[in-house]
Amino acid sequence: MPLERYDELIRIMDEFNNIAKIEADWNGEPALKIDLSKLAARLNEKFEQSEFAGKWIMKDMSDYKETVWGVFKKIDADENQA
Repeated sequence: MPLERYDELIRIMDEFNNIAKIEADWNGEPALKIDLSKLAARLNEKFEQSEFAGKWIMKDMSDYKETVWGVFKKIDADENQA
């Protein structure tokens, strides 16, 4: 694999580390938090190449941060002993 490709993969992983985080929510349970604003440029490029680009516009995503609920399940005591 060319060195430039490795550099690109490293950059993508760094971006991912800044986009997705697992943090405690209001009650101390893990929550997946995604900063979509950091993906805005790439998402806009994807949209511009889609069949919808001529009929729709993409809103400004510079301040979109989302929490994805229901991603984690607590391990029950019975499951933990298996």
